[in-house]
Amino acid sequence: MKHKLLIGMLFIIFITINIPSYASSTITWTGREPLQTQYTYNIPAMKKTAVKGSRTIFAECTGITLEILDIRTYDGDDTYWEIKFKAKGELRAYSYDDYSCSDDTYFRINGTNISYDRFSGTSRGDGHTKYYDGVEKTTIVRKHDYTSQNNPMKLNVYVKCYVYTRGYYSHGDPKSAHVEHSNYIYLNNSPNLTAELDRNYINGNDSHSITVKGKVWDIEQDDITIEAELLNSSYQSIAKKSKFIAIPNATSGQSDDYTLTFNANELPTDTSGYMYVRIFDHYKGGTYKRFPIYIDRVKPTISTEDTFVLKGGNNLAVTTNEQSEVYLLKNIMTYNVYNDVLDAVSNDKGVKIGDGINKSTFTVPDVNGSYRLFAVDNGKNVSKPSSSIVQIDSSKPEIIDIVVEGNQLIFIYDDAIHSKAPTSTDYLLPLENVVASSVCILADEDNVDYEFIFDDYEGDEKYTDRFVFSAFDNSMFTNPNGIPDIIGQTASTKNGFHEVGQYTLEYQAQDTPVAASETRFDNYRKWGNKNLIQLLVHRTPIANLTINASLSNNQWVINGVNGTGYDLDHMDMANKGIQDDMYEWKRITDSQYTPGMIPSTLAAVEGGKDVEYIVKYKVQDIEGAWSEPVTFIISADPPIELDASLKTEDSTFSISSIPASENLLAYDVKTIFNKLHYVDMALYNSSNSLVTSLIRTHSNNTSYVSQNGNKFYWVNKAINIPETLADGTYKVIVKATDASNALKTDQEAFTVVVSTPINLLGSIDSKVTYDRTTTLTATTSIYVNDVKVTLYKGTSYERTSNLVYSKTVGNTKYWTLDYKEDRSYISEGNYVAEFRATTPNGNWEVDAHNFYFTRNTPPTVNILGTDPSFIYEGDKVYANIQVNDVDLDTLSVTVNLSKDGQPLTGEGYPKTYTQSPNITNNYELLEVLLMDHMTPGNYDLHVLVDDKNGGTATDTAIIAPSPLSITGQVDHHPQWNDNRIKYNLAMTGKDDDPRTYDTYWAGERFMLSAQTTAIHADSRLTVSKVSVHIIEPARISPQPYQMNLSPLSSSTNRWSGELWNNTMIYRWGRPSPEDLTFQFTVYYSNGTVKQHNVTITIDDRDAYYKYHRKW
Repeated sequence: MKHKLLIGMLFIIFITINIPSYASSTITWTGREPLQTQYTYNIPAMKKTAVKGSRTIFAECTGITLEILDIRTYDGDDTYWEIKFKAKGELRAYSYDDYSCSDDTYFRINGTNISYDRFSGTSRGDGHTKYYDGVEKTTIVRKHDYTSQNNPMKLNVYVKCYVYTRGYYSHGDPKSAHVEHSNYIYLNNSPNLTAELDRNYINGNDSHSITVKGKVWDIEQDDITIEAELLNSSYQSIAKKSKFIAIPNATSGQSDDYTLTFNANELPTDTSGYMYVRIFDHYKGGTYKRFPIYIDRVKPTISTEDTFVLKGGNNLAVTTNEQSEVYLLKNIMTYNVYNDVLDAVSNDKGVKIGDGINKSTFTVPDVNGSYRLFAVDNGKNVSKPSSSIVQIDSSKPEIIDIVVEGNQLIFIYDDAIHSKAPTSTDYLLPLENVVASSVCILADEDNVDYEFIFDDYEGDEKYTDRFVFSAFDNSMFTNPNGIPDIIGQTASTKNGFHEVGQYTLEYQAQDTPVAASETRFDNYRKWGNKNLIQLLVHRTPIANLTINASLSNNQWVINGVNGTGYDLDHMDMANKGIQDDMYEWKRITDSQYTPGMIPSTLAAVEGGKDVEYIVKYKVQDIEGAWSEPVTFIISADPPIELDASLKTEDSTFSISSIPASENLLAYDVKTIFNKLHYVDMALYNSSNSLVTSLIRTHSNNTSYVSQNGNKFYWVNKAINIPETLADGTYKVIVKATDASNALKTDQEAFTVVVSTPINLLGSIDSKVTYDRTTTLTATTSIYVNDVKVTLYKGTSYERTSNLVYSKTVGNTKYWTLDYKEDRSYISEGNYVAEFRATTPNGNWEVDAHNFYFTRNTPPTVNILGTDPSFIYEGDKVYANIQVNDVDLDTLSVTVNLSKDGQPLTGEGYPKTYTQSPNITNNYELLEVLLMDHMTPGNYDLHVLVDDKNGGTATDTAIIAPSPLSITGQVDHHPQWNDNRIKYNLAMTGKDDDPRTYDTYWAGERFMLSAQTTAIHADSRLTVSKVSVHIIEPARISPQPYQMNLSPLSSSTNRWSGELWNNTMIYRWGRPSPEDLTFQFTVYYSNGTVKQHNVTITIDDRDAYYKYHRKW
């Protein structure tokens, strides 16, 4: 119940904050009233038996149901609960022994005995049963003690049954048996928490922090604390952050309520462990989320000692220094951060080959190209690339190393693949005192070993040396690909090069004339000349070849040969950096190529058999490097060749995770064939059965295919994943087929993982009222086609309804349901609403929320104030009353007013009004006339609102109207007062003797003043008039001696005037002094009139003018 004091004497500014009655920014440990006041607690059945021979004792609880019907703070002491309850069940203790037994049964709440019984038997078979008969009782218990862990919102329920024999036998006997149970009833609902990490690692490169954020809410709006704590693997705390929210939301909001960030500079040591995100409210109810985290600022290392040139499917032994993901990434760029690795894998520039620690063996996939090994540890640190290039190729020899011997840089081939090494050599390093030398190195291909030959003319030994990449220049190339990070640093030799440009190396050796272990002659050790070595690192050129050939009279007619090439380093040149090219051709069956251009006509048939030809073409760049040769096969029945790539049409997804109903995109589809053929695309399951319609396009369909000789380029094609396709792993097969021979095919297969998210988040009001509409909402991913909610889940009242789709915003669908509970027989209490969302492909997800069902919600009433807000006696006073009811019932409002404790029944009280909701479901402000003319006194205003469904509410206010008044004053004119004093001094030598200040001569000018009540700024009251008139002695016929006083200013409550008439001379005070009364009257605008009389004495026995000579 609320109380308001409305007093009209003080200037007060009221600021109101609407806080739920059960919420407070400061809650003491006497607790608050629980939101839920009814609980059912079941104590389980238990039995304990002790047996010795034929002697048996037992203690038993048959199971007790404790129903708390109501719980509230005890009126007499706010540290106690008053509990109405019922208990039903039995506690039993019996002895089947030759001696009697004793037993105790306890039933306690928070340490207070609900019942305690002690029984002493006297004979064999004695025992005791304590019955709890389900009769309603009331008890008072402490809110907290050691049993409730000093938490007033926890009730400790304790039951014990103990039986023991009172006799002892020489042969031994069962002495005692007991059962007991202790647990808690929580009067406080735990707060709710969501938590999401932006990442679960911190490393020394691109990830310098971990941020957790989320939403919190508490149905009771107790103050809550969110705490995020990092722990190591031994669960020792590393760092902790928290946020306090005084009044949280009662339901989940739309935006995050907290954001907590751990920065790398706050975490001094690296570790792996966990982040716990906890939430607890004022009464320590709470929950938590746990995430694994990795803090690792040290890059892993990776290496291999296996052969560097491998065929797909072979094994590769790899060594890492810590648990890591192992990748083979194309040797075309640097990979500094984890996103670089992911981008490479998603763009077919690399592949993950496994996870491992220490020495592991992995199978190399069949992906031709030049690769390096990289390791990615748990902190997503990316290792430096392996020192060795891993070349995966089964068809041609590859340069795998460069060895510097003396002045020669020798290219070494893998003899296991190609037995004959080339004879050409390049010259690189001179002896120590040669000034400079240079050599060309291929970027990402050549692997350089260095051997520096020391030569000192004095014959001294080498003491040490140093090696510096002192300069780098890439201005001579177009399309540069970066600046190496080694420039300007003293370093070890660099074996591989990626960034193209000219590197300047400085090598210097220091001799020693004495033993290297001797330290006394350091100043005699001299550095030799700087040897400058320039390495020009460049890329190999690229060759292309197309041939247009046709059959005529068993002959191949070569209609055109087009060999082209380019060098990425010199794309700005007219010749694209190509200075030479070379053609070679042969029959397929020949062992040797013929240098030069293929003839314009060739035999297509010899000896009744088709003849096939192969043409090889390569180009040389201006640095002298030759490209890899490209080949073209001229055949009447050539193999069909296909190359294709696959990605998701929406870049948000990847082929390793794409929802059903989205599109895949086949792109960069190319075929090489000289006949009519077609390309099929489709999605297959693990049994190689079609799960989508086959998409077939023929090579002569110019709307979808462009042709260059026998090369065909196909437009990108979308492949839709059916919305009904179950999540799982599938294959997209892009297959090229000879139109005249279905057995001649080539294909690319891609693994696709279908994963369709649901992202269900349901919402229901915390309270559902009988016969009132409740709006339930849910949000899901756009892939959901059905959302249901089951109310009263797990009870006999279960009811399932469909939510209706309302809108889509971005990637989120919104669903809603207006539900009216029409079953009045449902018991009031806590229930569960389970939302269930499904997708067309069979995925489903549930989200459960608690709610409280009630048959009626009581209305509310609030006396907002009065009009006027500051009240004076005589005012016409209205009360402003605001009622509300979430059930939108028609409300009966009863207004009662009493004065000084007495009901004002004569004024028509109590008064009753009816309030109904308007078309906007709001209740209008009720203005009630309390009194037309409020007289002074203390008034009690009481308002009762009744929804006629058992719900009521009251509000009271105290009204004390301020009194009105006037105070008048009569004074001498200053000159007359001077005369009075002079007269007194002449007569007695004293100022006020014999004529006091209130003694006047007849004929004096009366100086009049008055003070009325100061009107409060919140009042509309004004003063209409202030008047004065003289009440003369009864012996005289009265004269109308009266006047209206004037205000001293427009905003003052002070008034003044002067009253004099020549008829006043000699009118009073002869032959003896007479009293004269001045009556001051004020008229207020609300009709109130107040008066004040001032009496003076007129003594005119001694005429003033006759005595003035005395002074």
